[in-house]
Amino acid sequence: MPYQIQIFEALSEIINHYQYVRAYKQSKRHYSARAIVNAGLSVSLDHNFRVQEVFFAFGGISGAVVRAPNAENFIAGKKWGDENVLRQLIQVLCEEFQLSFSVTGGMATYRKTLIVGFITKFWYDVTKSANIAELSPDIENSIGEIKRGVSKGSQTIGRPE
Repeated sequence: MPYQIQIFEALSEIINHYQYVRAYKQSKRHYSARAIVNAGLSVSLDHNFRVQEVFFAFGGISGAVVRAPNAENFIAGKKWGDENVLRQLIQVLCEEFQLSFSVTGGMATYRKTLIVGFITKFWYDVTKSANIAELSPDIENSIGEIKRGVSKGSQTIGRPE
């Protein structure tokens, strides 16, 4: 059995029905390029869609992976899917990650924007996956994975005959 399938099966036994785990990465162009920011996000909801456990971790913010304890504490016990909670969560995250312009790799404002974008995408992805609320078509399109075919091209050197 391939190694990746074994890991998936082991994780699927651990993750309960109301737990959602996602990972996001933003890098420059290349698939294997070093990430500008990446995120590991997890939330466990009860049957009323209230947050029981939450885990927000981000890489590319400092020299090591950092968690967002203020945001995690804020969202605990809140109802997932409530737009007001999302707005407040984003505000807490922005206050928690006060990046200086001397951050390794630069682009402090862009990195902060990526954090907000990852949390927002995670919020709506979980909202859709858990059937908490109907999403607008714009939001629906923004949370899916982009799938593209292999690019093709041709070049003619000299005069075509």
